Amino acid sequence: MAVTPIEVMSNAKVDCFDSGESPGVLALTYIAYCCYHLTRKPISVVKSVLHRNCSTVALPRGVLLSDAIDNKAIKTADNYKFSVLALTYIAYCCYHLTRKPISVVKSVLHRNCSTVALPRGVLLSDAIDNSTWCDYPPFDGPNAPALFGTLDSAFLFCYAIAMFASGFIAERVSLRYFLTFGMLLSGIFCYLFGLAKTYNIHSIGYFVFVQAMAGIFQTTGWPGVVTVVGRWFGKSKRGLIFGIWNSHTSIGNIFGSLIAAKYVESDWSMSFIVPGLIMGVCGFILFLFLVDSPDSVGCAERHIETRRRDQYSRVENADSPSDDSDPDDTDIVVGEQEVTMRANERSPMLGSVTSLSSSNSSEAIGFAGALRIPGVVEFSLCLFFSKLVSYTFLYWLPLYIQSSTTLGAELSADLSTLFDVGGIIGAIAAGVLSDYTNMPASTCTGMLAVAVPMEVTMRANERSPMLGSVTSLSSSNSSEAIGFAGALRIPGVVEFSLCLFFSKLVSYTFLYWLPLYIQSSTTLGAELSADLSTLFDVGGIIGAIAAGVLSDYTNMPASTCTGMLAVAVPMLLVYQHWGTLSLPVNILLLFVVGILVNGPYALITTSVSAELGQHSCLDGNSKALATVTAIIDGTGSIGAAVGPLLAGLVSSSGWENVFYMLMISDVLALLLLVRLVTKEFKRRKRNLLVYQHWGTLSLPVNILLLFVVGILVNGPYALITTSVSAELGQHSCLDGNSKALATVTAIIDGTGSIGAAVGPLLAGLVSSSGWENVFYMLMISDVLALLLLVRLVTKEFKRRKRNVRIE
Repeated sequence: MAVTPIEVMSNAKVDCFDSGESPGVLALTYIAYCCYHLTRKPISVVKSVLHRNCSTVALPRGVLLSDAIDNKAIKTADNYKFSVLALTYIAYCCYHLTRKPISVVKSVLHRNCSTVALPRGVLLSDAIDNSTWCDYPPFDGPNAPALFGTLDSAFLFCYAIAMFASGFIAERVSLRYFLTFGMLLSGIFCYLFGLAKTYNIHSIGYFVFVQAMAGIFQTTGWPGVVTVVGRWFGKSKRGLIFGIWNSHTSIGNIFGSLIAAKYVESDWSMSFIVPGLIMGVCGFILFLFLVDSPDSVGCAERHIETRRRDQYSRVENADSPSDDSDPDDTDIVVGEQEVTMRANERSPMLGSVTSLSSSNSSEAIGFAGALRIPGVVEFSLCLFFSKLVSYTFLYWLPLYIQSSTTLGAELSADLSTLFDVGGIIGAIAAGVLSDYTNMPASTCTGMLAVAVPMEVTMRANERSPMLGSVTSLSSSNSSEAIGFAGALRIPGVVEFSLCLFFSKLVSYTFLYWLPLYIQSSTTLGAELSADLSTLFDVGGIIGAIAAGVLSDYTNMPASTCTGMLAVAVPMLLVYQHWGTLSLPVNILLLFVVGILVNGPYALITTSVSAELGQHSCLDGNSKALATVTAIIDGTGSIGAAVGPLLAGLVSSSGWENVFYMLMISDVLALLLLVRLVTKEFKRRKRNLLVYQHWGTLSLPVNILLLFVVGILVNGPYALITTSVSAELGQHSCLDGNSKALATVTAIIDGTGSIGAAVGPLLAGLVSSSGWENVFYMLMISDVLALLLLVRLVTKEFKRRKRNVRIE
């Protein structure tokens, strides 16, 4: 039993009171009992929000303040949509802003001290006696690469595991509070990492703890922002919107690299402190202004009408199937009148399947239900390999550029940003292509295989089922959220989740190891290597956009991912071999690698996840998107955790082995999509080798190839993680259930995050035997990711053929 302040006072000696020390006791006991009552009061306050009249819930304070300042302002749905896009874009930029510094700072935590100028206060004799005088303990030993891998894995594995829980939680709480809470704590732990230098903390346990906690709270980002955007935007042009919007990942990586590079050689603690502060401020802004649901401002009617039209279309389609229709494709809109008069109406992404919804449409679905959404599994597995490749570039690209060229750390980091620039184009291209063709799986496969997309004669805005028609997963009421088992039953969820495992493995390996690789393989310093590494993220932006456009155009995301992964594999080898020839070559190749690695990763975690989360098997149940996304991204997050860890272990035997690991991951990601893609997309698999073999010839060559790699890698990745995830999270099989988007997104991106964790880990292990092996690993991952989408691509082409005949 606690000792009361009265007892403390009564036990105090009289001479203490007489000596004048009693004010201290009074103050401490006063504060102590204030704290006791401080913890008793919240329950009385919280009661008012645990059960209340939802129609009276206030808007965010910032919105109310803006209305008070300008009461004549017209609040339209378009205005709210713009604010949602802007706020979520900034928010996720901040999430990646705080992830990037560790990859930049690695190059100064452990380096060759013989090449470092002696600072004031350090004697030459002391430097000769201590060959690690410039290193920061505990990273001053020969096991430094393994310790770096441990830090990466602590973050990525915790991220991958927590991602599945985040998707479950996000569907059941206010997303505004959810995102604000996650951003504030993520910023705090990023800040704490930098404080280690300020307070001379040298415990590896401290660094591991901070990274692990940062990984857990970083999982609040993706399910939250995808769900918010998915609630506000319909299916029309979703691939394009998500493709452009998904550039936040690469933009965040770019600014994270540039900010970290600014301080890496002068005071690396600021490389973490500044991004942490920025994220905290942006989290507060999000809390003030984010309107996380159209319902809160009376903008839900359009979505209700859309669900009704989807239900009507399913009834009409069931009565008039085509003669040679696949039993799995009964939900395709047929008839000349349907084609000409309803071109802008999006049909179910993966066809009609059994409804996943149960008795109450207001309840969020579980992971099992989300996994039953057609396409969730395939895209999740595909994203596993896509993110494996993408994150291997993310963590290892700057280090690889530096070690394979004559560039310093800063220039290598700058050059690596071309990968993200390519990723921006890839994401936009994939989104546009997916919107135009309603074939996200084929879009991913096409980009992975670098195959020329087949001409789509069906109407550009008509969305047919993504993976065909399957048995409905929903029950009597479309408003109840599905579980994990239900989500896994959705065609494509398993494949894309596993694909994302390897994709995120590669992407996160680059994220955590690229600046260090650039510095070690070139003559660039830590700051320049960090700056150059941002090219990987720049390419990732292009790749994500390109994948989204291609997926929209062909409606074949699996093929898009497979195509980009297939090209990413040889391009990794090219970058590893020729990226060190000159700065221009490094810039070009790094940019291309960023496109190729991050394209499939972005496609799976966005467009594919959204598409699977709104599969027709859900019968309009909209509460599967979060579960499907959580499954896919959760699986990918595991890969993201494994990648840097393996990279740290493998890098000790040579960077070549890291690249082999990444290429293998890409091949595995590609192979996982084979069932969802057609064989004609396999013939352009070797283009990625160009970057690994010729990326180091000269800086211009490096820049060009890196840009192309960024497009192809990040295109499918962006499409799956945005447009597909949003589509699946609001699948028709959910029967209008709107509480599935976060779960679906978490599944898809979580699966991809597993790959993102595995990629850098494998890269670290493989790089010790040579960067060629890392590129081989990435190529294998791309192949596996492509293979995982074969089944979905086949159904997309069947649907396309039938629609062409109808027209």
